[in-house]
Amino acid sequence: MISIKLKLLKPLHLAASHTVAPMASTLDYIPGTAVRGALAQKYLDQPGQAEDQDFKNWFLADEVRFSPLLPLGTSQKYASACEPLPLTAFKCKLYPGFKTRDAGNHGVRDMLFEFIRGHGRLPDDRCESQGCESHLIPADGFYAPDGGLIEIRKHLETRTAIDSQTETAAQQQLFSLEVLEEEQVFGGSIELASIEQEQLFTQKLMREGLELRLGAARTRGLGLAQIIQVSTIASLPASQKTLAARLTAFSEYAINDQQIECDKRLCFVLTLVSDCVIRDEFLRFGGTITPQVLGRYVHPALANASLLGAFTRTRMVDGWNAAQKNPRPTEIAICAGSVFAFGIDAAAPELAAYLQYLERDGLGERTQEGYGRLVIDHEFHKQEGQR
Repeated sequence: MISIKLKLLKPLHLAASHTVAPMASTLDYIPGTAVRGALAQKYLDQPGQAEDQDFKNWFLADEVRFSPLLPLGTSQKYASACEPLPLTAFKCKLYPGFKTRDAGNHGVRDMLFEFIRGHGRLPDDRCESQGCESHLIPADGFYAPDGGLIEIRKHLETRTAIDSQTETAAQQQLFSLEVLEEEQVFGGSIELASIEQEQLFTQKLMREGLELRLGAARTRGLGLAQIIQVSTIASLPASQKTLAARLTAFSEYAINDQQIECDKRLCFVLTLVSDCVIRDEFLRFGGTITPQVLGRYVHPALANASLLGAFTRTRMVDGWNAAQKNPRPTEIAICAGSVFAFGIDAAAPELAAYLQYLERDGLGERTQEGYGRLVIDHEFHKQEGQR
């Protein structure tokens, strides 16, 4: 796996939708498709290069995965890693932040087990800090596991449309672009078919100091970014033994310590760390991950699981295909941060065998573009839960 960090040298606009509007909002992260397209164009721009075998191995092979680049903060002080906050995370309205880091006993609190015990309802929506009694509100955004909440800096840039006949400023045609400000750092990963391919990729193309053009309005000065860090590390799935121990420990904590009502042998939780696109047998987009989805995409035995709770949100996914110069088809994706709790009658080693490659390979459609990435039994639900 190739770990990369990229710094914005100029503001960046990544259209959240290809719908034409007076104000166009931007995504909070850099999609894997944008990174793949920029690197592919950089490779083809080199003298004498074409769509050769290296190009196919690096950009078109089924084993290739470009993860989204998530915000890490500013270049002066940026985090080493970042994840989206789960949808089960809430924060104190008056004192946001993490309880153990910068807000005392106020701040972010994971409510997964409270939601399951309340059958989808939140029994206590007040901050648990003594004397506070402030409301808890959803904690959207990103956080650093070794830091805290990550601030994403944005601003609006207002421009004038160009008249196609006179090539001058068009009358009464102002529009605004929301942009990510420069000097922010984003991090993610690229996975190729083998370590040898990853080493060749970093030698021939991916290197520190490489400048890329991303997003929209590139001819107007936006979207210039620079790769500031590249490292190749081994990417191995968790062993069945390690995963089985994690499944056992989390299930015991949920059932014994948190008093989760589960008539199955084990309880396990899937937390999305990127958007996920799934379809049913009729090719319709799905808005939740059910046991039937797991049975179709992962292993048939998982269809026998029971859904204990689903905490999900969906969004429309579209964009622009620069190679074809056409808009991408609009799809529905389950948002990053969505959480799904299941119960299943299976021993931990058996369940680990079913789930062993899920964290590495992802779930659903378009996994090569970074969709469907998830964590099994995320520690966030234990560390930031009720104390």
